[in-house]
Amino acid sequence: MKKIIYTLISISLSINLFAQTQTYNGNYKLAIENTNGIARYSYKDIDDERIKDGEFVFHTTDDYYNINITGFYINGIKDGHWKSSLKGRSGNSFIRTKIRSNETAFLQAGTTCILEGNYKNGARNGTWTFKKESTDFKYNSKATFKNGTFYGDFTATASGTLHKRG
Repeated sequence: MKKIIYTLISISLSINLFAQTQTYNGNYKLAIENTNGIARYSYKDIDDERIKDGEFVFHTTDDYYNINITGFYINGIKDGHWKSSLKGRSGNSFIRTKIRSNETAFLQAGTTCILEGNYKNGARNGTWTFKKESTDFKYNSKATFKNGTFYGDFTATASGTLHKRG
């Protein structure tokens, strides 16, 4: 009986370890906001399931704003450096984007928002920064996470003035 179990475990491990990495490059819909765009990512097919593994790059094809996301997956889990940016395109006064199912936000044309930090085993880890810049306003914040939990100091400044620290 032990020999059968050992054989099954060995076969399962070898399938997972030696699954061929492939690359997808094409249409992609973000789960958040049903945003359409183009993605390129590496993946493995394991038990008829697509598991992202390697670099992930996404950008929108929308006329009103640009979203760019870059990061890495290890066996389907976010790991390493991730960066997301949102920029309102010029020529539009305000852009309405769905943040949650019942909320909307407005992004003035020319405004850029950047969220950047690291994941470790799928959880935020280390220092994360958020920056928002427009022609007349700058906002920066910094927070530290440990295994997905807020840890340490939080700092926020608006147009160069410290507003919150703690």
